[in-house]
Amino acid sequence: MENNQQGRRKPDNQVLTNPAKFFIQWKSKDEAFIYYNKDKKVDVKMPKPFVFIPLSMAYTLKGYNQKKQKSYIANEIENIETDILSIRSYDVSKKANTEWTGTFKDLKEVMDDNIKYTISLYAAIKSKKGEMTLVNLQLNGAALFHWFEFAKKNDIWSNAIKVEKDTDEKNGAVKYKAPVYELSSISDEDDIEAGKLQTEIESYLKEYYAKNRASNPAPKVDENQNNGLNAKPAAKKAESKPKVDEKEEVSESEFDPNEIEDDDLPF
Repeated sequence: MENNQQGRRKPDNQVLTNPAKFFIQWKSKDEAFIYYNKDKKVDVKMPKPFVFIPLSMAYTLKGYNQKKQKSYIANEIENIETDILSIRSYDVSKKANTEWTGTFKDLKEVMDDNIKYTISLYAAIKSKKGEMTLVNLQLNGAALFHWFEFAKKNDIWSNAIKVEKDTDEKNGAVKYKAPVYELSSISDEDDIEAGKLQTEIESYLKEYYAKNRASNPAPKVDENQNNGLNAKPAAKKAESKPKVDEKEEVSESEFDPNEIEDDDLPF
């Protein structure tokens, strides 16, 4: 007799936990990729050369309005054309409010100007102990400037990426540093270990995207709906280099990643 019974599964009401150990951003004034150590309340620089192995790529929106003292964070999406973004704001009291909901095309002309298009790049880094760690790189602003062209011209999924140099850039009166990405070779052994982490993050993202699509269906907009989508579109802005704030802060992730010990850094 055929047995159609299945084992247990995670209940639908359980919160997903992002498996990335820590979250990394480029900080222009430090000329380095950094992560924020919550316990010590300090930025920790990643040593150069900083080498990472791309595993998976998602898209999101995030930013910080200094005058309003508000951080903005959206969910991560898989398809920039059709998936729904929900942008939440957090004030100094950490109170959350949903500000705008819609596709990227809907939101880009009506959302706060301080919110940046962000590539959420999951990657593996190798510690000085030789262990592979799953991390997340938030690429926006200056960090995104060279990434588009680099990823277009190079096979990022068959190589590691190295950052050991930066360039002087200028956008209006603002001068800033942008990282320079280069291909780096990877051993078969490291590629296999990175593949295991890729399976882990893809499993998480598959469930994460499914939950987001269930809770963020395509909105129906009518004249009485105040979610930013029925606002009169602003005049189309001239294309320019990515916005870089001289006082750009590293906003904490909507996730609560576990910090790792200094010994696990890839020195």
